[in-house]
Amino acid sequence: NSIAGAVYRGQSNSDWGISSGLSRYLNADTSHARRVMAIQAFKIFNSERHAYHQSNYHNPWDVLTLAQHFGLPTRLLDWTLSPMVALYFALDGVIYKRVKNTDIPEDLKSQLKGNVPLDGEYVGLAENDAVVYMIPPSDMPDGAPWIDAEKLPQDVFGEVDHARPMGYCFFSPDLTNNRIKCQSGVFTIGIKAEDPFPVEKAYKIIINKHSTAEMRSNLTTLNIGAK
Repeated sequence: NSIAGAVYRGQSNSDWGISSGLSRYLNADTSHARRVMAIQAFKIFNSERHAYHQSNYHNPWDVLTLAQHFGLPTRLLDWTLSPMVALYFALDGVIYKRVKNTDIPEDLKSQLKGNVPLDGEYVGLAENDAVVYMIPPSDMPDGAPWIDAEKLPQDVFGEVDHARPMGYCFFSPDLTNNRIKCQSGVFTIGIKAEDPFPVEKAYKIIINKHSTAEMRSNLTTLNIGAK
């Protein structure tokens, strides 16, 4: 459950910013052609979505939620009400490099805590710190609003006025599926489709790379995993 109404997002590299799949896609090449392709991809998905999911949802934002579930880059940015789910996503994607145990300096061995991935005489060392972002409770005076799908503009690529005061707003879709339910998932939406999340609006909790393997093991013990 959410702690005091906060929401969380885990990422496996603390150096990354916070941006949606569509934001990264559009900002990689600012030519208008990319936006046209993204709009066309959404139209194709919308016309064929019943082959993937039998539903009567007609609101385009609920369709966008479904598109995100099937891997289409969208402007929806995933968050969760559960700090443990966010921690799982932060730790699960960490990349480990294979290092011979005898090549690890003694001072580094003293920093390693608990379990590390083992492969014979080799161990796995995380390449970077992970991170969990936390947005404070939305009932605070300067909190972002929670907006229902029917109150958002029909154009899912257009500007969202509800996001202007804070640079983002929360969105809870009417469409529900097991993935969203298991992740206690919610979304944020920026003003423009290409806008990254204003990272200064969230607390950044860095997870030291020498602790990620042990913490991942502890999550497994707590039965928090991919399922």
